Parts: sequence; structure tokens; C-alpha cells
Amino acid sequence: EELRAEAEAAGREHIPVAIGIGLNTGNASVGNFGSAQRMTYSCLGNDVNLASRLEGQCKTYRVGIIIGDKTRQQAAGYATLELDLVMLKGKTEPERAHALLGGVATAAMPAYQELVRRQAEFLAQYRSAAFAEALELIPGCQAAADALGWNQGYYEIMSARVDGLIDD
Repeated sequence: EELRAEAEAAGREHIPVAIGIGLNTGNASVGNFGSAQRMTYSCLGNDVNLASRLEGQCKTYRVGIIIGDKTRQQAAGYATLELDLVMLKGKTEPERAHALLGGVATAAMPAYQELVRRQAEFLAQYRSAAFAEALELIPGCQAAADALGWNQGYYEIMSARVDGLIDD
């Protein structure tokens, strides 16, 4: 909002900044790496790589923050929504990807509970290849997401994906 106000005050077009964040929980090696010629401070490890891969899925699913299943388990009181099972580079098994919707206050809201219920129904139909039924559930999911104030484009993407699967 500050950037928008600054652009408007200066008579410039506002260009929104949109970034994705991937979060994962696990072990990492953190510190200075390299040699005397070139040193860098970084973090390395499988769980770091997974966080990076999850961040890359933000654009695909049109959400701002995607967390891995281990992070969701560690932050059980937070409002999260399972998005999909995703195959990520370097992994042999799919990872459960979750959107982070908010904190414990959001998780306590009836609108959040309704969204989680509807999303579970949608994912069950989607994963059982009942694509026509899954497509019919998306408007209800979108309405629940709107009631919560969470509309980042996820259901538009999933609607197009499921519709494409019906045509196949």
C-alpha cells in the first residue's frame, strides 16, 4: 500500500511486487562456505532445497506462501490449507504442499473451518479422478475462500486444470 501511495503521489504507475515464499522445517548446514578466494554465507541441505522448490510452486498455484508438510506439523495451530501433492525436482515421492493462510486467530474462524472442509472434499474427488464432481465443488471452495478473505488465484488455476482433465 505504501508503494502504491508513493507511486500515485509521484504520478507514476504502481507496479505491484509479488513474491513467493517457500517454508520447510528440517536440518541445514549454515555458515561460511568456500575458499580464501571466494567465500559466501549460505545454508545447505535437503530441507533447504525443499523450501526452495516449494517457493517455486507459488507461481504455479498462485499463492504467496507454500509450506511443506513438516512445517505444517510443527505449526499445527496455524491456518493452513492443503493445496496438492507435488512432484519436486530431486524427490522420488510427492510432497504435500500447503498454503499458509494465517495464524492461530485465523485458524479459529468458522470461515477457515468451512474452507478446510470444502477443500478436503474437493481434493478427495480430484485425487479419485472424479474430475466432473471436483469441478462442481470449486465454486463452493472459492466462496469459502472469499468469505475468509483469501483469494490468490488458486481456484482459478485448479478449475482450469480439472476442466482440462475432463476434456482428456
